[in-house]
Amino acid sequence: MSVADNVMLGRWPSKIGLPLVDNSASERLASEWLETLGLDINPKVPIGSLSFAARQSVVIARALARQARLLILDEPTAALGKAEVDLLFKLIERMRAQGTAIIYVSHRLDEIKLLCDRVVALRDGEVVAELKRGAYTYQDLVLAISGQKIQQMAASIPPPDAPVLLAGDAHYNKIDESLSVRAGWVSGLHGLLGSGIENLLRCLFGACDTCQMDTPAGKTLLSNPGAAIRAGIGYVPSERFHAIVPHMSVRDNIVLPHLQHFARIGGTINRRALDAAVAPLMARLGIRPDNPALAAGSLSGGNQQKLLFARWMMGTTHTLLLDEATHGVDIGAKALIKSQIREFAARGGAVLMHSVEIEDLAELVDELYLMIGNKLSAPQQRPPSGYDLAGLKGQMSLIDPTITHAEHAQ
Repeated sequence: MSVADNVMLGRWPSKIGLPLVDNSASERLASEWLETLGLDINPKVPIGSLSFAARQSVVIARALARQARLLILDEPTAALGKAEVDLLFKLIERMRAQGTAIIYVSHRLDEIKLLCDRVVALRDGEVVAELKRGAYTYQDLVLAISGQKIQQMAASIPPPDAPVLLAGDAHYNKIDESLSVRAGWVSGLHGLLGSGIENLLRCLFGACDTCQMDTPAGKTLLSNPGAAIRAGIGYVPSERFHAIVPHMSVRDNIVLPHLQHFARIGGTINRRALDAAVAPLMARLGIRPDNPALAAGSLSGGNQQKLLFARWMMGTTHTLLLDEATHGVDIGAKALIKSQIREFAARGGAVLMHSVEIEDLAELVDELYLMIGNKLSAPQQRPPSGYDLAGLKGQMSLIDPTITHAEHAQ
């Protein structure tokens, strides 16, 4: 269905005197609500043709169009850039001032502290705390949600002369980008919503345009995901449904790219060896429930995210491509995934990760690429004193202000 049909879903205007949808009126009304969010999206295009972040924005526009007395927002900023988040927060404040009650679900604790008058914290399906604005600290929230104190990760010092595990020119959407990732290093990617980073990572995994890269096996043509996996490259996409097979078990989802390691002569699978490999991974990443036979689709979003990360902790993967790897997980799971990323690098792996949260990248990565004006900057290595967040945000402001986010997305 079109963007307009999705915004006006169930409330389509009809033609006068006829039981027919007035498409022109529907498109005009949808455009007005999209403009309220600062979005320049063509209301006539199929919603399936848009990026995840743009689809998220359309759903928010639909909720606003209903002018509801109660609005429930579940992780609304998960795929949005800072400009879109700021606009959404202004709309939330305006709706609250007009008397709308709002339930705001988020794992981003800074958003909770900024927006919410009352906080209900849940852990393992139970309410563990009810807190009022101004009567709690950040650590109080962390303790309530995760049951433990979370320490900020200490910056590591990567090996200076580490071998390059992935290098070359990636071609996607008529754009060529040169980059390299080294053993023991965590490299970061940051850009505006729709900057093209998602397509770049997909390309490196052989999931869009073909690219030729230098890998430990030599020149490798990454023409499909199978070729990338054989070359030692793993990928966690920003949208879980692109990688999870929901009706298959947790166990089978984790080992899916590595089945050849568990094959017997004759083509059968050694289930005992498979279970022995999966159990410690589930324990290490805290995947709940602790039952490898459950259907992956029955897990919460956060546990599905940990499942996808566990998938690449076995086998011969030497390079990890991560697109919003901590998206939609709680503060405890986020800290755990960050520690696993650093451990993967410490064991000699290479990580190339994208996040819209520049603070997370500044904490975690050894070098940082910025996507400015649809082109990658030269990598900036971590200074001894750490990254200057204000300086990084200033560099992002160099993007031509006349270019809209919708044009970046196209």
